[in-house]
Amino acid sequence: MRGINQVKSYQKLFCSIYIVCFFIYHDVTDPTDRGNLHIRPFLKEGFKRDLATCNGVVSNAGFELPSEALSLGKKLLVKPLGGQLEQISNATALAKLGLGFTTETLDSVLIAEWLTKPNPNLSIWPCCKNNFTMDF
Repeated sequence: MRGINQVKSYQKLFCSIYIVCFFIYHDVTDPTDRGNLHIRPFLKEGFKRDLATCNGVVSNAGFELPSEALSLGKKLLVKPLGGQLEQISNATALAKLGLGFTTETLDSVLIAEWLTKPNPNLSIWPCCKNNFTMDF
């Protein structure tokens, strides 16, 4: 039930910022469009397309999505999940490195201000997959 209540509160929040389209990926079976909100099921291809074409990402402070967003040069606003030390650590690192913005709570004023921020420079990470050897 928490997830449904959370997505409804996010819908209300993002709906109030009607000058921008928001894509919300959630555990739903069918895509739904409500004005500037586009609620989508977790489908890899649609998500990859939307991530590639968006201007910014609002997410928790996990590792995978923020890393993908940074590698694509997207601005990033993260809200660490409560009680998750690695999320707090990730959010702190993003802020200190100037790679993203963090918040404890999401509100329309904060999001509207974040939307005016420029996108970061595209992060190019070195390929190091061939630099590792394992001896057994």
